[in-house]
Amino acid sequence: MLSGIWDFLKTSEGASVTTAISTVVLTLTTMAYAWLTAILAKENRLLRKAGTEPQVIAYLAVHPRISGPLQFILANVGQGPAFDVRFRIVGGGDDFKNRAHLPAPEVALTAIPQGERYETFFGMGPEMFREPKLKPFSIEVSYRDLGKRVRLETFHLDIRQFEDMARVGGNPEQEVADAMKALVSELQKWTSRGLPVETVTRAERQHEQQEWRDQVRAEQA
Repeated sequence: MLSGIWDFLKTSEGASVTTAISTVVLTLTTMAYAWLTAILAKENRLLRKAGTEPQVIAYLAVHPRISGPLQFILANVGQGPAFDVRFRIVGGGDDFKNRAHLPAPEVALTAIPQGERYETFFGMGPEMFREPKLKPFSIEVSYRDLGKRVRLETFHLDIRQFEDMARVGGNPEQEVADAMKALVSELQKWTSRGLPVETVTRAERQHEQQEWRDQVRAEQA
């Protein structure tokens, strides 16, 4: 059977069939290669675009060092700078008076670089959680990317997410005081007589020095 096929391929008709099959295979291979090339080119464009696009998000956060205040934050978590950043309340906020502080800026923020953020005081937690609690509200954020394309995104914020949150760590001043106590305690271990502490007044010290000088003069006389 194989010898018959081989004999057929040696003929002109067999050569024509072989050429036709080769042409079809080559054409399909070229089409597949062109398709894969187009996909790779599209993915590369998307990757380059993603590498320069900003992504600004809005959220509330507990102040990291002071117990009580909440902060309003615009953070650029994208891969490029955001320009002409603005925000405004588009839903809720009718109960902000005397409880929350979030005026929309008259002048847009020039830029929020990649990985940076804008942070401002929003309000005191006890005031917001006082009944009736501050209602959820919505913030619209607008900004431009490097290609000058304007982006609009809306974020829904709710202070109730912090209602049952306990502060991690103690009061900063108390932490400093505790650290100083620990340091003194450690230093006291280094000497058997403890730390020298000045317990006399300046007048008493001067009187002691005068008595010492008088004693020296008397011994030299």
